[in-house]
Amino acid sequence: MNDMVIDCNFNQISNASNKIVEIDGQVSLRAMGAGLKNGFGIQLPVLASQVLKCDVKSKRTGLPLTLSNAINIDPSTGLERNQDKAVFILADNGFNLLPSPGNSTGVNTTPGIPWVNPDTLLITITLRTPLALSTVGYAPYNPFIFVDGIRSHEIHLPDQAPTNLAVLSLFGTGNDDSNPAIGRYYRLKNNMPWAVSFADHYDYPIEKADIINAHLHFAEWAISSGTTFKDWYLNKAGYRNNALIYRKP
Repeated sequence: MNDMVIDCNFNQISNASNKIVEIDGQVSLRAMGAGLKNGFGIQLPVLASQVLKCDVKSKRTGLPLTLSNAINIDPSTGLERNQDKAVFILADNGFNLLPSPGNSTGVNTTPGIPWVNPDTLLITITLRTPLALSTVGYAPYNPFIFVDGIRSHEIHLPDQAPTNLAVLSLFGTGNDDSNPAIGRYYRLKNNMPWAVSFADHYDYPIEKADIINAHLHFAEWAISSGTTFKDWYLNKAGYRNNALIYRKP
């Protein structure tokens, strides 16, 4: 649970009729564990045709986001092509946003290795016509990573459906217990998720430390589908092995 640690904040702008006309966001890649060149994107719960334009630029440089040719972006909208819903890609290789200091496997995950200051991506999504809040939904929408540059290998939050570009034949293989027929996605057989999202700050494990050994009640929370230890991530007595939690130097 430290392959990509992402902070995000979204502001939905409405008109006089209380309909959403624009979504502004700030996204920062805080850490990258392991050595895989993972990418990151977000799917909105609206049709691609309902988005007029998605602009993404670096707060540090002011320049527009640059992606490799492997990511098929429509330059007129900034959205990924061949998607029914609106999908925008924020990185095809997270190390381009958070460069390795050169002496560790990941970035900002290994104690004793210099900290790399993350850049922040500024996002502006302009809708083609105003939409009801019930249509647009709430952040973080449907974020996902794709593994080591393989666009079709997506990992989403639990029970969030993949995009059109994901390879569905991966479901049910290995440790995955997804079952699209019942809306079950990205979980293990014991209910453990492949990714988590919450409103509070996340203190993530150091490199090569399993989250269940760092956050001692994470497994109970996950297996119970969130009914027990809802505060598993807090720094409370008996909740953590602090030796396995990364601290910014």
